[in-house]
Amino acid sequence: MLNLVAVLNKDRFCPRWYIAAATDNMSLARAKVAEESGTEKILCNGPGTCIPLCIAGFFLKVLGVKRVTIFYVESIARVRKLSLSGLLLYKLHLADQLFVQWPQLKQKYPKVQYVGRLM
Repeated sequence: MLNLVAVLNKDRFCPRWYIAAATDNMSLARAKVAEESGTEKILCNGPGTCIPLCIAGFFLKVLGVKRVTIFYVESIARVRKLSLSGLLLYKLHLADQLFVQWPQLKQKYPKVQYVGRLM
């Protein structure tokens, strides 16, 4: 995930906020090293815990409080269908861009962006 964040334009996508599980100390430490600034962008990759954050960001955008863009990257393990988180974001139109790593998912869900393997 940090590899994907590293290629984002820092002037355009800042400030950034990172949210991780309380038991995941390594990801936050790596994010602090890799990060210098952030933005009102939500970049998530699958756990169901991202849904409340995406809903909150969506409401901030709809209410005009903040300009929030939501990016969702589906797991490479999802070959035939989207995960529950991906499906919710897709069906409810909560994500501004939903990225998949398998071409057959693009065929099944035409509004997603096929980006190939990210790792």
